[in-house]
Order: sequence, then C-alpha cells, then structure tokens
Amino acid sequence: MSWHLALAFLALGADPEPVGELPHDLLGYVNAARYFEYCRIDVTADSLMRLAAQEPSAPKIHARQLMALKTLADRPELLRKSAKLAEYRQTLEAIAAGKKAQDRVGFARDYACRALAKLDGVKLGTYQTPPRTWEESVRWFPKETTFVAGGDVRGIHDQHAARHFMLRLQSFMVAQAGNEFFKLLDKVGNIQFDRLSMAYAERGVHAPVEEADPLLGETPRKAGECYYRLTGKFHHDWLLDLWLEIGETKLQRVKGAQGEPIAFLKPRYGPCVGLVGDTDMIFADADYRLQNGQDRIMTSLLTRSGQKPSVLKGPLGATLKKIPAGAFAFAAGDIPEELGNGDVPAPRHILAHLTRTPHGTDCRFELYMDAPEKAAELARDLLKKRLEGLAALQQFQATLSLDSAPLVRTLRDVQLRADDCLVSGSIFVTDDAILAVPLLFFEMLR
Repeated sequence: MSWHLALAFLALGADPEPVGELPHDLLGYVNAARYFEYCRIDVTADSLMRLAAQEPSAPKIHARQLMALKTLADRPELLRKSAKLAEYRQTLEAIAAGKKAQDRVGFARDYACRALAKLDGVKLGTYQTPPRTWEESVRWFPKETTFVAGGDVRGIHDQHAARHFMLRLQSFMVAQAGNEFFKLLDKVGNIQFDRLSMAYAERGVHAPVEEADPLLGETPRKAGECYYRLTGKFHHDWLLDLWLEIGETKLQRVKGAQGEPIAFLKPRYGPCVGLVGDTDMIFADADYRLQNGQDRIMTSLLTRSGQKPSVLKGPLGATLKKIPAGAFAFAAGDIPEELGNGDVPAPRHILAHLTRTPHGTDCRFELYMDAPEKAAELARDLLKKRLEGLAALQQFQATLSLDSAPLVRTLRDVQLRADDCLVSGSIFVTDDAILAVPLLFFEMLR
C-alpha cells in the first residue's frame, strides 16, 4: 500500500455538482460513478435500492449501501421516474428511522435522511459548531499538558471554489491511486472524522530522560511528549482488521468503563495507537526511545474517566477559559523551546481561536513575549511577512490562472498591535480565501 492512499479519499472525490457542506466522512468524497464502474454495477433505481436495503453485515456491503444512498441523494430523478417510487420511499423512510438496514454507528440512517430530503426538494440545513466543542476535545489530556491545539472540521460549506479544489485534487492524485482505494473502501467501510486535537507536555509524565551533552553545558531533563486524538465514528472491528492487515502490529484488547472495546496497537514502526469504541483514536508520539506508548494512552483513558485530572484542572486551565464557547479551532499554551530558533522570534505563550461566521472565519490571537522589545520586534516581523506575502501574490497573479484577490484582501486586512509584552491581532478570512490556499499549491505544481 503506497503513500498516496493517505490522500486518495480526497483525490477520488469531486462529484459533478455541489452538495451543500463539504463532507467529513470517507465515502462522502468518493465519486459514485467511478466506484460503481469499479464494482461493475449498473446505476439504476432498482439496483441502488437493492444495495440500500441490504443489512450492512460486512464492510463491502456497508460501503455499497452508503454509495447507493449517496447516489440516490445526488440523483433524485432516478427515484422520481421509477414505477416503484412509493415502495422505495417506504424503504428509505424505514432506513432513515433506524428500523431497517442499520449499521451500529448510524451512517445508513444519516445517508437515507439526506436521500429523502433531496427527493422531496428540502434544503439541507448547515452544520452549527456545538458550544464548547473545544472543551470536549481536550478533556482526555492530562493535567501536565503545557500546549493544546485542535479543530472541528464539520460545517465547511461547499461552493464553486470548493468544487474546483476537489476537481484539481482529483486530477492530481487519481493516476496514483487507481482502484487500490476502492479496494480499501471495501475493507473498512465508511470513516468519519469530526475533530482533531493534540496536546504537548513539555516535561512528560512518562517521557524518558534525555541524554545530556556535558560539553555543551546541558543537564539531563525529561523529554516532552505528545498526545493526538481523532474523534468521529467508524466500525471498530473493521478498522482494526485493516490495521492488522497493513503491517506487523502487536495487539492488546480491553474493555472500557462503559463496556466499549479498546484496542492497543503497537506497529513495528511508528506510534502506539488506541482505538476507543467506535468514536476515537489516540496516538502516542513516535520516538526511537519510546517504550511506553501504551502507558501514555492509558493516562489519556484514565483522564477521560475522571480518575486523573485533565488539562482543564491544570496550569493551562486559566488560559483555556478565555476561548469563546463557539470557537471551532484553537491553540493555547507555552510554545515548545525547540520552536524558538527561527527567523521570527517565537512567543513564550499563545492563545488563538477561530470562530465561524456566515461568510468566513474570524481569527483572533494573543502572543506573549518575554520583554516589550521582543513584542515590538515580533510585530514588525509579522508586518514585514505580510508585505512579502502581498508581493509574492502579485508575482503569482502575473503567471498563474488563480484569482489571488481573496488572499490579497485577507492579508491587507490583518490587524496587529503590540502592547508591553503582548502582540494581539485579528484576521477575517473569507471562505474563498481559505479554499484558495490549496488551489494556489496546485497552480504552483503545474
């Protein structure tokens, strides 16, 4: 299995028409026509409904069921022209109500609801970030955490720029992926990721003591350690089977406090992984000295259950309270020492958060420096970088087909202020500016 499969789920996306919000599950990005061509299945109302009504007892059946429901949502005219419309509507209603052809995490129900909405011409509502989703995302991290960051990927709205991005990504990657990706889908079914969060503890709970070089005047100290958490939904056993198939992996199974299955996976190379029920994955950072990845994951699980205090009760708790309830992405805490050697002076402490609005994203940040003169220097450097970015965009505009106006507008509107040891600022980023960044990347690769 080659590296390109990590991005292939995007490469095979880009259906011909926009569908509302950009998907945040695996099959939501897959081009249904390509998939059914691979499966050698004719796309008719009858064949799609046969697939939709099957009990998803295996990942291949599950994938084909959801792709059938997805196609019925994207092409409702197939049902409207069918002589069995009334019968098929009853079947879809039963699936949408959770009474028929259900998988245990609810994908079939969600896809059937969308198919019914499109059949009836009902406009789908947009996703709203739940209050304090950031708080739930860090609740599993230990009290000793000194830096956290994360984001909720749900609710990014589709539009012309998003569709264009998906088409460009498809053309860039599809030659690499081929049918290997469809084989992968038939082994794992659907996977949805809602949130990603990470934590760094500068003097980790389980971290080994780093070797010191006395010639450099160093003293032994505990290394930092990282935790990563992915939250969404997936079928635990199917994902576990795929993981074990990919490479040599040690496995240990346990039961969680609520009876949910937990699997500890330690590949021969790479980080230790914990699959928690059907909703979460935890990764302990890879380190050549790492012998305690499972201990780190256990710490996270004990924190989750309340047996150990979380970062919300630790030294970083006061900073985290400043994050707005509606923020969908955030970063807060002390910047690791090793990041302080770049061209731009690194802040000692950071608080940043992003909040969605109807037309874009409001970004606000506070950067704390060691001294007022360093704060002034950082502000000057950031303003200089802004000017350099504007000049680069003007240069690109002369040679590339991409409209860089959204990015130019965003950079011009950056607000910065230095006050004593604090550099604060704000940026409003429109949706088209966000999606212009990857488009610029593909233009530069041409």
